[in-house]
Amino acid sequence: MQKVALITGASRGLGQLLAGFLAAQNFDLILTARGETDLLAAASDLQRFSGKITVIAGDVSDGAHQ
Repeated sequence: MQKVALITGASRGLGQLLAGFLAAQNFDLILTARGETDLLAAASDLQRFSGKITVIAGDVSDGAHQ
């Protein structure tokens, strides 16, 4: 069974650090953050690991965020 983690605030700070740690542990990641440009840059940096990365830009407090 593949390990999957959903990380909010993944474009900077603790969220970005956690994403890097889990990517190094071979987790597949679902990353979300409000700033799409920073989020895509963070995801691009994680491509060196072998797990799948899904990026969803938006605000998790917004009911329309999917």
